[in-house]
Amino acid sequence: MTSLMSSTLSIPYAGAERGQNLAAGVKLLERWAILESDDDLAFPFLSQFSDGRLLLQGTRGVHCTRAEQTFHLISSDAGQTWKEVAMPTRIDSLNQWGLITFQCGSTIYTYEQRWQSRGGPMIGYRWARDAGSRVWKNQSDVERDGDPFWTPGPWSDEQQVRYECPKDYRNYNLHLPPISVGDGRLVALVHGSKTTTSNTTVQKEMEYNNVLAIESLDTGLTWRVCGRVSDFDAPPADGRIGYEGPCEPAAMQLDDGRILVIMRTGNINFDRSSERGFMHRSFSSDGGRTWSPLESLGMHGVRPELRRLSDGRIFLICGRPGNLLVPVDPETGDLGEVSDIFRGDPALHYESCCNPSCVEVAPGRLLFVYSHSKLCNGGVTGTDKNRMMAALIQV
Repeated sequence: MTSLMSSTLSIPYAGAERGQNLAAGVKLLERWAILESDDDLAFPFLSQFSDGRLLLQGTRGVHCTRAEQTFHLISSDAGQTWKEVAMPTRIDSLNQWGLITFQCGSTIYTYEQRWQSRGGPMIGYRWARDAGSRVWKNQSDVERDGDPFWTPGPWSDEQQVRYECPKDYRNYNLHLPPISVGDGRLVALVHGSKTTTSNTTVQKEMEYNNVLAIESLDTGLTWRVCGRVSDFDAPPADGRIGYEGPCEPAAMQLDDGRILVIMRTGNINFDRSSERGFMHRSFSSDGGRTWSPLESLGMHGVRPELRRLSDGRIFLICGRPGNLLVPVDPETGDLGEVSDIFRGDPALHYESCCNPSCVEVAPGRLLFVYSHSKLCNGGVTGTDKNRMMAALIQV
C-alpha cells in the first residue's frame, strides 16, 4: 500500500539540524515526508518545468520493475504538496531508470525504456507535448473537470526511439536527461556492458560497465554513439576503479563549453578499501567526441547528479554513503567542501541515503528528495514503512 503524506513527519534528526556535516553557508531549513509505502521507494528523479511545476518519478520496488510499480507526482508549490498522476506507458518491464522526463525548449519529453541486460536491443518509446499544457495523463483517460492538472492538452502519439548500440556492447542505459551543446545537438552520457566482459570477482551476475557518450540531431528521437569515456574490458589492475566499473554518469556543460562528466565506479558493499571504487570525472572539449583520462574524486558515491543554479553555481549531489551535496567550480570542474546532509544520526541509522535528486525552487534554495528505506543496514528502527523524503536546503 502506498499513500501520499500531507503533514510534516516528526522524526528526531539531530545531526544536520545542529549544523553537523554541513559546509559553510549550507543550512537545513526543514524536511518532510512525501510518500509512504510498504514497498521500497527508490530511484527518485526530479524534473522542473518552465512554469515552476515539479515532477517526481520513482519506483515502488528496486531495479527491474513493472510499469505499474512506478510513481509520478506533480507539485505546483515547490514540493510542499503533491498529486499522483498518470503517465503514458508502453513497456511491461522497466529497469529502475525506465522513465525520464525533461523539458527541451517549449516541449516536454517523456522517455520509457527497457534495458536488455542479457543481450538484445534497448527498447524505447517517446511521448511529447507542449510545455504550456497542464495535462498529466494518457489521452484515452477520462477528463476530470475542475482539476488544473487534468485540463486538455494531450500527449502526442508514441514514437519508438532508435538507439545505435556498438557491436562490442550488449546494451547501454540512458538514465538522466541529455544536455544541449549547440548546433542542434543533444548529448547524453550512458553506461553499458560489453559483449566480451563479465565480472565474476564478487558475484556471477555482476556485469562490468563503461560510460559512452551518445548524440541526437533530431531532439532525441534517434541516438548514436559519438564518444567513449571509458573502454575497460575488466577492472584495471591498479585497483582504483570499483567492481561496478564506470557507470551512472552525470554531465554538465561548464562555463568554457567543456562537458564535465562525474560517474560512479564502485559498490560500497564490495569496495571497502580506502581508494577502491571512488567516483571519477572526465572532460570533453569537443562536444563529447573525445574525453580526458579518468580522474578519481577521492570519495564514494552512487547515482550522481549535477545541477546548475539560477546564479550560475553548480552542485553535485550523490548518495550512499550519506546524501552528499558538493559545490562544483563552473569554470574548472573542481569540487569544493562536502556537506553530508543526512548521515550519522543513530535515530535514523537505517536511512537508505541512496539516489537523491534535487532542484532549485527559489534562489539559493534546493529541494532535496531522497529515499528513507527499511532495506538498508539491517532493517527499520521504529517503523515498518518506507518513505520518500524531502528537505529544503539553503546554499
